[in-house]
Amino acid sequence: LFAKKPPSFSFKRNFSQKDRELMIAAVMLYFGEGAKTGVTVDFANSDPDTVIIFWKFLSEICQVDKKRVRLHLYAYEGQNVENLMRFWCKLLGLPKHHFIKPYIKKAATPGPRGPRMVRGLVHIRYSDTKLLRQILKWIDEYRQVLTN
Repeated sequence: LFAKKPPSFSFKRNFSQKDRELMIAAVMLYFGEGAKTGVTVDFANSDPDTVIIFWKFLSEICQVDKKRVRLHLYAYEGQNVENLMRFWCKLLGLPKHHFIKPYIKKAATPGPRGPRMVRGLVHIRYSDTKLLRQILKWIDEYRQVLTN
């Protein structure tokens, strides 16, 4: 039954060199920052450039159904959650209703480089086991090529 269910995404057909580079970068980012178990593609990061690279991969290469994307914000107590959600929504071009309830952590002491996660940490979640399995397959393929 699962195998017959149509995927909620469709891969871009004609890849340019830039598309290939985006795919490799995003898959390697997921290797480092993504959830490897479960049924959901779940990528978490606090760096806007890193997040936008992964989002471009999902939206342009995987052509995911944007209505199914969920965002989850991790922030510290005292941060303006509304402003943080607005920032990530603008960056990703998604409306605020894509956010699920934010997680607010007790305030942390600033580290040697200043306050941590000044824009919070955002998870991009997309529930599709087939897409997760494909990303994990690409990770294995790249890992084999690069470690042998």
